[in-house]
Amino acid sequence: MGGRYGGGILSVLFVTFFLVIGDVSAICAALPVPVRRTRYYGQSGKELAWEMFSLVHQENPRLYWNSCLARVASLRARRIMASGHFGHKDPLTGENPAWGMIRDNCFDFREAGENLVKGSDNPEMLDRALMHSPPHRQNIMDPNFELVGIGCFHEICVQEFASY
Repeated sequence: MGGRYGGGILSVLFVTFFLVIGDVSAICAALPVPVRRTRYYGQSGKELAWEMFSLVHQENPRLYWNSCLARVASLRARRIMASGHFGHKDPLTGENPAWGMIRDNCFDFREAGENLVKGSDNPEMLDRALMHSPPHRQNIMDPNFELVGIGCFHEICVQEFASY
């Protein structure tokens, strides 16, 4: 299996990290963006996550909901909000904690990817922003990903993608 590299920052709203496990590992990360603490007035995190999944599944019907990935994504969103660090890599370790969380709590994966989005509580707007960003769209449309879990907390949503 080969690796690929892609990503960057579309705006201050989101960053992408993509990791291929196999012969080659490729990492794409963006600089952390501080999180402004605001009160969340919209839907519950679970409702927003489920609506975002509905949109993702329309775009890529090969993706199926995975409850364990959703729990990891929800915990990631909460930790990002609590730390005030909007980014994929932990500032202390330089690693993405999602990979260990998925392995320890869910399953060993062949490939995994993560999208972070911050902004409106309108799922259509969040989805449209992700789909207009090539690296985010690549994660959503990747034919190698079979599973997705989405978790939201306040204005942060995390999408975790994986394949066995």
